[in-house]
Amino acid sequence: MTFLTSRRGVSEIVEPLPGPLAPLLGLRAGNTRPFLSLALRVPPLREKLLGIAWKASERVIENPLAHSAAAPLPPEAEILDAGSYESLLPFELACLGRRVTAVDLRKYPIEHPNLRVVEADLFRLPFGDGAFDLVTAVSTLEHLGLPSWGCPETADGDRKGLAELTRCLKPGGLIFISAPFGIRQTSWQRFYDAAAWGSLTGGLEKVWERHFRRRELKIWLPADPLELEKENTAGAFGTDGVVAGLYRKRA
Repeated sequence: MTFLTSRRGVSEIVEPLPGPLAPLLGLRAGNTRPFLSLALRVPPLREKLLGIAWKASERVIENPLAHSAAAPLPPEAEILDAGSYESLLPFELACLGRRVTAVDLRKYPIEHPNLRVVEADLFRLPFGDGAFDLVTAVSTLEHLGLPSWGCPETADGDRKGLAELTRCLKPGGLIFISAPFGIRQTSWQRFYDAAAWGSLTGGLEKVWERHFRRRELKIWLPADPLELEKENTAGAFGTDGVVAGLYRKRA
């Protein structure tokens, strides 16, 4: 038995240690595993019954960078977060006093007075041209148009999605986007190399762009894109390589 516990991009990989109590940890009572919950919360039991490793997803890089993109904006700025359903970012921004719209095919599950929730197709957004000052799309474009996500297959779904998000930006508005980066490939998500990413974002003015590599499932560090694009970064737990950048819509 292997269990995952996740919070804010960091996940623990939990496996029962061999012993007579190990079978108890998998027992369910309704939607919970009470013995596992107890072992996780009581340090002596945790040490004796569980083997625990941990990993850090790309969110530990992407969310802070998205916050840095929003920080210089005036309080009245309108922010659109695309592909929001599994992300804390729109809620975090709303808690900081930002005016945020979260859009996804699935209804965003968190409520906040500063947060507007919209269920919509990212290829056909129900917003007027130039409605937003900032768009954030954290690990979103690489999934658009791929059948593994239950959507009709569209080979250039990332380009169509980016074009629609850019339409919703004011002239001179900003868009923060991130995606897997490494040897170019498409599986359940797209992985971009420098040429593919440059082609995707070529219609925008680059403000800044950064690349990161994960080691040992948890240590993220800045990376040279020319070296990173030669690596197979399709890891067992998500991606081991990320590109993140802030771009401006040309006036």
